[in-house]
Amino acid sequence: MTDKIIWAKWRLHEDGRVEVVATLGEPGSYFQRGTFYGSLDDAVEVLGSGFRDVVERSIEVGSKAGHWRP
Repeated sequence: MTDKIIWAKWRLHEDGRVEVVATLGEPGSYFQRGTFYGSLDDAVEVLGSGFRDVVERSIEVGSKAGHWRP
């Protein structure tokens, strides 16, 4: 899935879930897909370590939401 992601917005919820709304591209079209992951670790299993880096840097400066571009 990550090879199709153009960018995504994410939000860390109080219960530890991570909400991701990704904009994906295929030849001739774009679409969005929303997904909830049970934890940051679950999201990283699917999206990769670059996603963890962005989320952890955001948390360090006090943000619980942001954007990510693989």
